[in-house]
Amino acid sequence: MEGRNGVGTILSKDLKESLIGVNRKNDRIMSLKLGLGATLVNAVCAYATQAGCTEEEKDTFWEEKDQELRIIPARERVIIGGDLKDHFGISREGIERVHSGWGVGEKNDGGE
Repeated sequence: MEGRNGVGTILSKDLKESLIGVNRKNDRIMSLKLGLGATLVNAVCAYATQAGCTEEEKDTFWEEKDQELRIIPARERVIIGGDLKDHFGISREGIERVHSGWGVGEKNDGGE
């Protein structure tokens, strides 16, 4: 896959046997599926668009990130990591599945 960015993850040797699959959506978004006992965990790694990118590129990133999350079955756990460039605040309203309540301050416009 060609691109100008790069997102990746490091998996410990202990978790190597738990890896079920990797989905590299593009050069900014990838996910790993792990089988941890009876629980399926999806780790979504994202590197958000930044200064120098057009509004269209930024919108496309958020749409593609949302698409990646929507294909994960509701019964599976989701962890989102990476550099999202935004503040999601401490409110979980509407994003309970992906927000534990840990955050800083208020949600900014980018957090929408």
